[in-house]
Amino acid sequence: MRRGTIFGWILFAFGMFAAGLFIAASMNRLPSVLIDEPDLGIEACPRDEAAENALLRKSAERLENLHPSVRQGAEDLIRLSKSCYDIDIRITQGYRTKKEQDELFSQGRSKSGEIVTNARGGESMHNYGLAFDFVLLKPDGGITYDLNHDGNGSGKNDWNEIGMLGKALGFDWGGDWTRFKDVPHFEMTFGHSLNDLKKGKRPAESLIADRTDEIEELLGK
Repeated sequence: MRRGTIFGWILFAFGMFAAGLFIAASMNRLPSVLIDEPDLGIEACPRDEAAENALLRKSAERLENLHPSVRQGAEDLIRLSKSCYDIDIRITQGYRTKKEQDELFSQGRSKSGEIVTNARGGESMHNYGLAFDFVLLKPDGGITYDLNHDGNGSGKNDWNEIGMLGKALGFDWGGDWTRFKDVPHFEMTFGHSLNDLKKGKRPAESLIADRTDEIEELLGK
């Protein structure tokens, strides 16, 4: 094949890829090929909507004031955690005011307790409705933060299973962070940095999460 022909095919492929990106951007989604798809290890997921709804009610108050796609993602995380993994979770923190953030920052510093955040008011995605925290629920109704907890007997710790599920739903997972690992934390920034948010920029409420194809199938969408 001549060099000019090869170059022509390369230009054609690049043009098709660019066109795909343009179309995806107009739909507020990225092509699934660009998403790092986690291995969910789900062979079957019989939905138990009654149990899912019961868990949603426990978290409803904490889901208020979140970006619409963040809230929808949190709700779907609760649903699929229950039906696909038999793991019950509850949202413990959603939107947090800057004052509440400063109070949390003081824990383990000027106030008693362990340090749970390095973010002052305005320096957390919680302050902009783009993040939430969760906890694992035990069968007796209690909670656990045991990072080795394997309540469903899958041979994998429940936190990692929920982490992979959240990533497939389009979230960044705090369990992947290296400087300050925050396993119970998920956030969805839509490409906005903290500096952007501090300057008053906000992601449009119409923006949609970049979800994997597997997630869409599990949700029947």
